[in-house]
Amino acid sequence: MYGVPIRRPSLRGGTGIGEIGASFRPSESVESVPLSIDFGAKGYLGQRKVFSGSIAVSFDF
Repeated sequence: MYGVPIRRPSLRGGTGIGEIGASFRPSESVESVPLSIDFGAKGYLGQRKVFSGSIAVSFDF
């Protein structure tokens, strides 16, 4: 329209996705310590490489 070229998108290439997580409870008995900690990690591989992580702490009362 204004003479600006637009590149055509390409669907070539591959992508890999991985995710892992773990949950930790300091005590077996919920009544003694109602605390849990969750860890997570996620990664993407391809034209772009991305890594992210998370930590969540829960206290039930």
